[in-house]
Amino acid sequence: MNKKDFKIIYTYGEPKDQKSDIFYCDGYGHSHVAKVEYKNKAINIFCDGEMRFIHNGITVRNNSQLEEAGIFNDSDISKIDPNQWINNPWFDAYLEDEYDDHLNMVEGDIEESIKRAMEWLYANDL
Repeated sequence: MNKKDFKIIYTYGEPKDQKSDIFYCDGYGHSHVAKVEYKNKAINIFCDGEMRFIHNGITVRNNSQLEEAGIFNDSDISKIDPNQWINNPWFDAYLEDEYDDHLNMVEGDIEESIKRAMEWLYANDL
């Protein structure tokens, strides 16, 4: 499997130090984050679920509130008290076809999600 054979399109630009799902959670729901293409197939990656945690006295429910709470990059996430997490988002993958088949590939890191999508597309190249 050669990464050069894949086309990866990031909705918000290629991640650098913000690979965690919390940086892609745009409120409750289903936000498109990336698309991985290989030959004639594609997988769309979404940030699903609801996020809610309290940090520095601020209730954070979407990525636009992270800076106000003092969360700027992946290393800042460890500063959040685990007991203050109420809901967390996740990345999940959907095959781009007429059914948008849910592939149930849950991850918390965008790079891992991209990697799993690439592996799936390569393994299912029929």
